[in-house]
Amino acid sequence: MSPVSAVSVIATLTVKDGKGDDLVAAFEQFWPHLDTEPGTQQYVLHRSTTDPNVFFVTELYADQDAFDTHAGGPGFASCSAAPARCRRGDRRS
Repeated sequence: MSPVSAVSVIATLTVKDGKGDDLVAAFEQFWPHLDTEPGTQQYVLHRSTTDPNVFFVTELYADQDAFDTHAGGPGFASCSAAPARCRRGDRRS
């Protein structure tokens, strides 16, 4: 992997009060899909230690094509609805 071609994403997800465990459950259904995505090298869900309603997702892809495959893949599409019901908002940077 060339550091120039790698794509890294850090997403912040803020869920509605009481929906944190629902978000974790949704991601547990998502993990198996990641194993079938070529070029997805890291995908980690982190929960804030100071606010149980805030999560961070760190993602690493071999290149833009790998990210595009992930973003357009069936795993992402099938998982997106459940977190959307939990979220108050999100930000990708």
